[in-house]
Amino acid sequence: MKLSYRLERLSQCVPQCAAAADIGSDHGLLPCRLLESGRIERAVIADISAASLQKAVKLLDVQGLAHRADFRTGNGLDVLLPGEVQAIVIAGMGGLEIIDILRRGAAAAADALLILQPMRSVRDLRLYLMSAGYAIRSDFVIKDGKKFYQIITARMGEDALILDEEHFGRTDIERGGAHYCAYLVAQAAKLQGLLKDVPEENAAYTAHTQLLELTKRQIQSLKERGLWQI
Repeated sequence: MKLSYRLERLSQCVPQCAAAADIGSDHGLLPCRLLESGRIERAVIADISAASLQKAVKLLDVQGLAHRADFRTGNGLDVLLPGEVQAIVIAGMGGLEIIDILRRGAAAAADALLILQPMRSVRDLRLYLMSAGYAIRSDFVIKDGKKFYQIITARMGEDALILDEEHFGRTDIERGGAHYCAYLVAQAAKLQGLLKDVPEENAAYTAHTQLLELTKRQIQSLKERGLWQI
């Protein structure tokens, strides 16, 4: 079974463990791969939509893996008991939606490794993780086709972010990488385009300018450390 590069990278972030949950699973491709590869023994596959969950039921049945999965219809982490799984994947949602899920399901998430892939509001999610007592284990960007995606893994622990790490993944800042370099180039071009359409007296102009300067600083830092890969 072939996965998109995004889902493949997410699957690689899930540790070898007894059980993992995929929240908002929809098609069930990710837990199917995790079970198929032997990375996990059991999967909790959850979605708020019963109709969407049926896609996962059909897929795992065809693959002969349905007996190793629990299919649950419900909202966020409400479907989990504390300590029931060792890893939780929440991917393909907005950062604010992920924050709401984690806030309401704090007990269920307390002992698990979180694998998060927000579609937007990434900085908000990073800041929430800090305020809620999580430590970020890895934080990097990937490119799948023409789109960039941020993947964050975290678990409970002490941590703090510097300003650059609020905006850019800590892992990427340290190691660089072709995907991160391409992301920075795209980010700079996007911000320069936005600045052309925003009056200088507008608060958004200041915010875009500051982020552009941080982006340029990242590019320069990578070049100086020999980590630029464009």
